[in-house]
Amino acid sequence: MKIIIEDTIEQYEKLFSMEEDKENFYRYSMMKPFEKMWNMINVPLKAKQPNGYDVIMATNMLGYLNVSDTQIGRQALESLKEIQALQTAHSTLNHCINFIEKNNININADELRFGMYIADPKKLELQKGYCGFGGIPGFIQVSIYPNSYNIPMYLASRICMIWQLKL
Repeated sequence: MKIIIEDTIEQYEKLFSMEEDKENFYRYSMMKPFEKMWNMINVPLKAKQPNGYDVIMATNMLGYLNVSDTQIGRQALESLKEIQALQTAHSTLNHCINFIEKNNININADELRFGMYIADPKKLELQKGYCGFGGIPGFIQVSIYPNSYNIPMYLASRICMIWQLKL
């Protein structure tokens, strides 16, 4: 199985440096790779009418950080870079795929696309700053606002994964 990790770290760096057209960048650069997933759950990339239901509204409702929240986003982005979030996600997914294949478990997809997005810390307060969706075969999205609760859990899972690989 092919694993595709969207480079959301680089995408957020570009998004947070933009002065205008942030919504279109988010829509057509950051969410477009998941268009098939969004279509399966009836979420268009762009609404037919202004302020209509689309991927911007849906991700805001799901607790993703609003594209205009640059200051909060930059803080989260630095934390994600420090803990090497995308590299760990890639290693972990590879480990999971190897386990699945070794145990002859059927996967209903030829490739897996993964995206890690910054969460709104207030919207995901009850979820302790992180959440995810993997209900459509071939797609996983994680939303996280790194904090004192979920970073240690993230690092612990990384240590466990490295330990298991050495067995």
